[in-house]
Amino acid sequence: MGFDLNRHVARWRHDLARRAAFDDAHLDELEAHLWDEIERLQADGLDERQAFLRATVRLGHADALAHEFHKATVWGERPRWQHPFWQLMMGKNYLTVAWRNLRRERAFSVINIGGLALGLACCLVLLQYVSYERSYDRHHARADRIHRVAQAFLGEDGSAVFEMGLLRASYGHRLQEDFPDLTTTRIHKPYRAPSLSVAAEAFVEPQFYFAEANAFDVFSLPLVQGDPATALTAPDGLVLTETSARKYFGPSTDPLGQIVRYTDNEQVLDLTVTGILTDPPPTTHWSFEGLISFSALTRLYGVDFLKDGNAGANFATYVLLPEGQDPAQVEAALPGFLDRHHPAREGRAASARMRLWLQPLPDIHLYSHLDHELAPNGDVRYVYLFAVIAGFILLIACINFINLTTARSFRRAREVGVRKVLGALRRHVRVQFFAECLLMVALATGLALGGLALVLPLLGTWLGPAFALTPSTLLASVGKAGMLMGIVAVCAGAYPALYLAGFKPIAALKGVPVSGAQARLRGGLVVVQFAIAVTLVVGTLVIFNQLDYIQAQRLGFSEAQQVVLAGNTQAGGAAEATLRARLLRHPGIEAVTFSSRVPGDRLLDGGTVRRADQATGAAYVVIDPFFFDTYEMPLVAGRTYQPDRATDSTEALVLNEAAVRALGWSTPEAALGQPVRFNGERRVIGVVQDVHFESLHQPIGPVVFLLAGFQHDKVTVRLRPGLPTEALAVLEDAWAGFRPGYPFSYSFLDARLDRQYRTDQRLGRILGGFALLALFIACLGLFGMAAYMAEQRTKEIGIRKTLGATGRDITVLFASRLMRPILIAFVLAVPLAYLGLQYWLETFAYHAPLGVQPFAWAGGTVLLIAGFTISYQVIRLVGSNPVDSLRSA
Repeated sequence: MGFDLNRHVARWRHDLARRAAFDDAHLDELEAHLWDEIERLQADGLDERQAFLRATVRLGHADALAHEFHKATVWGERPRWQHPFWQLMMGKNYLTVAWRNLRRERAFSVINIGGLALGLACCLVLLQYVSYERSYDRHHARADRIHRVAQAFLGEDGSAVFEMGLLRASYGHRLQEDFPDLTTTRIHKPYRAPSLSVAAEAFVEPQFYFAEANAFDVFSLPLVQGDPATALTAPDGLVLTETSARKYFGPSTDPLGQIVRYTDNEQVLDLTVTGILTDPPPTTHWSFEGLISFSALTRLYGVDFLKDGNAGANFATYVLLPEGQDPAQVEAALPGFLDRHHPAREGRAASARMRLWLQPLPDIHLYSHLDHELAPNGDVRYVYLFAVIAGFILLIACINFINLTTARSFRRAREVGVRKVLGALRRHVRVQFFAECLLMVALATGLALGGLALVLPLLGTWLGPAFALTPSTLLASVGKAGMLMGIVAVCAGAYPALYLAGFKPIAALKGVPVSGAQARLRGGLVVVQFAIAVTLVVGTLVIFNQLDYIQAQRLGFSEAQQVVLAGNTQAGGAAEATLRARLLRHPGIEAVTFSSRVPGDRLLDGGTVRRADQATGAAYVVIDPFFFDTYEMPLVAGRTYQPDRATDSTEALVLNEAAVRALGWSTPEAALGQPVRFNGERRVIGVVQDVHFESLHQPIGPVVFLLAGFQHDKVTVRLRPGLPTEALAVLEDAWAGFRPGYPFSYSFLDARLDRQYRTDQRLGRILGGFALLALFIACLGLFGMAAYMAEQRTKEIGIRKTLGATGRDITVLFASRLMRPILIAFVLAVPLAYLGLQYWLETFAYHAPLGVQPFAWAGGTVLLIAGFTISYQVIRLVGSNPVDSLRSA
């Protein structure tokens, strides 16, 4: 069968139309060129087949892919690009072309890769914080089966009036008896930080716990030395962490069998080191430095807490469920457990007065905010917030990439047109631009990881261990970076690649103008990224404004020059009187008081205060007669406790204003002399002003100030201004006689109060830093857009200046195009920021009003920074010579 030239030309045209998406006009033009070339080759003596092959090859000689395509069309051969080696070579070709384009457009590459690297680094830092917070207690091998038992005390309407993560000691063995399939274990943190001493050196240790022997069966507590089966069975057993063992005995002494003296008030125990634990990771809700045998509690208090522990309600109780056990089934049986072990009272069953539930161990840190937590917990809302901020910053960086890539695409339109005319298919163009995108993303990821290795040690010092760099966090960051690289390459590279591959060859060769849709899309992307930046800036300003409000807020008591001594101070009334008299002889000391709590502590639930026809729950503080004078708390009505009135400790009571209101009295004066029931029958002798005893996150509730000679766990000393060093020296010397063997440790009250807002301060620093970085990344993209616009409109600006346009006209024209999206972004960001920040402020019982000032400052700041960003391009355009502009355009 002979060669049918017309059929092959028609097939060639059909394949070009199908694979290259040429329109009819361009196909007619290409077919005409092909026939001209065939006729010229036939005139040189070639037959139809040779002429057709040579003409198609010449028409596509600049593109190897087109050549292969034409060979497949004519001879039916398999294209070489289907072979793996050819695909590898073409991949190398794509990357080579991509690298050349990056080198040729250096400024564009630096802005695009730098902005993307910064966005990836910020995202990785925030994701590290998210991973850190979510990793709490997950190092335990059976973490998914371990639950803590929590309890709530219910009001008459069934609602919880008080919730806590601690139980009575008796609940542990009773749960084990009633639910034999469960493994129950308890830990107990001493109410006061004890003193542990070796030889003559003593340490205050707030992180030592009493633990049952089976704690090793429930938790993953790897021992370096000792036997986990017997380490906590002896009544004097002590297990130290590696760090605490080195602190007590040094690196060269074997700690096993050594004696450590435990002192708590008047109780003294000699403990024997029976094991050494590896240091627990910081991601645990009960960080400890040592574990003491649970049996030692019997020697301290004379009560067998393993069996008969009804005294004390500060035992954390954990249960290990069998594999496959549904926690809901256990929770469903807990009301019956309460009714079996607690009698009905006042016509209400125990299950109507109390509620028990199970808290999954990994959820405690982020989701549990009960009273008497073993340590301050985190907040899952902050985890969500930082994850959203990470996504926002990465989105801003991706928007920069898309905007800058599509903006520069018009310079490469002719390149795309030539490729397609020479036979390149859409997928070839897409692969080429995806390769360029992948190369830029890979370079940005490498820069982000390098920057992360340099910055994270500083962030760990500034923002805490969640941002510290360790080998494990660096390895995790590499894994996250690889995942983000793929996501960014697909999300940020998809649109430019598809957009560029869609250029029509003829239109691309003639030059593709900017369509209205494309301009609106890029403007919309700028609006999104600046709306995010404005929201973050406003959030930063509001957070710092709230922190300033907290610091300026009058708390209702004197916080200046107040020194609080840490540790157990229950030494009896005579010893307290002796210490007070000795300290007050020094001119640098103004007042001394002993109490169970000091401002800044969480208040303890005191139960119910009752009058004839009303009752209210109230917190309580045990004080001495000098408490109100030392703290200068204003008295609203009546009197305070007097040291010379012995009956005040048994018959009198001082309330705050909130308690008076809760008990139904119209005025503080109306409450004076009225009988109430709280720890016995008493009468109200005084009402003090409501003060912010706890943080401003908590509303002021009813508080009872109880005079008693016990539970005095804190000493507060008010210093006279000007002599703090001498007074502290006298205080340390007096403390040695008052509490021999107990280390002298103190803190200033104002510093303790500031620590209440450490989480909010850290949130402000993090949000402020990343808001500035987000704004910087957005401005990088704005600078690139301004440079592109200046380049595209060089000829237009030259014509305008030739026709008499002034520098002001050019500035207004240029700036208005770029600043309009930013103004729109501000308008859109304001309501979103307002709603989110109003929600955050409502977590404070007392907060500053959310006015217009932070929004005005944020808008002005963003506009000013954006104006500086585009000012270079504006100045360059205004100062350019129109003749040069027209010549170069």
